[in-house]
Amino acid sequence: MKGFNSVAQLREYLFLSGVASINEHRLKKYGITHVLNTATELKDFQYPSGITNILRVEMKDSASENLLKYIDQCIDYIHMVRNNGGKVLVHCIAGMSRSVSVCLAYLVKYDNMTLKDAYDHVFNERRFIHPNQGFWKSLIIFEEEKTGKNTVEIRPYICGWEINVIEYETDLRIVNGWLEDLFRFLFTPFLILVMQIIWTGFYS
Repeated sequence: MKGFNSVAQLREYLFLSGVASINEHRLKKYGITHVLNTATELKDFQYPSGITNILRVEMKDSASENLLKYIDQCIDYIHMVRNNGGKVLVHCIAGMSRSVSVCLAYLVKYDNMTLKDAYDHVFNERRFIHPNQGFWKSLIIFEEEKTGKNTVEIRPYICGWEINVIEYETDLRIVNGWLEDLFRFLFTPFLILVMQIIWTGFYS
């Protein structure tokens, strides 16, 4: 399993990471020609020299944020890069929620994948993914609009609401009981919040 600060290659032309993974060496290593920045906190982020094709989308990592308002602009940008023979890195702060949600939507629309299959594919390449509940709701709507069906649902569980597609977490519950799920439920949003605070403070 790759580390948290690694760059995940989802397709020959599509890469996913958090901002901590961005440096000149990695961009050159993967031949990145374009960047899609999905974090409002990083609207003024300075990239290594040589990267000039940048789309900045000021999206908040909040359950109240309307992902559907941004999704077409983001995934059409990825598809443009693909059609022009380029390679695009999609990132937010942690590479766990906003950028992941955009990549999932792209795979659903342009690669004709189900949302469940798209999630499984991205998870296989990057284990540290956790779209917030509001983004999941938007992705479920998006999948139904594009495919006429839903392969993911949100359902109640002991620690709140869970996404049924996250099979590996279900396995953890079976092995370790509900305390493992409680830890996951509390720790993952906390980790995302800490990274946002650190990077916002560092760059302000």
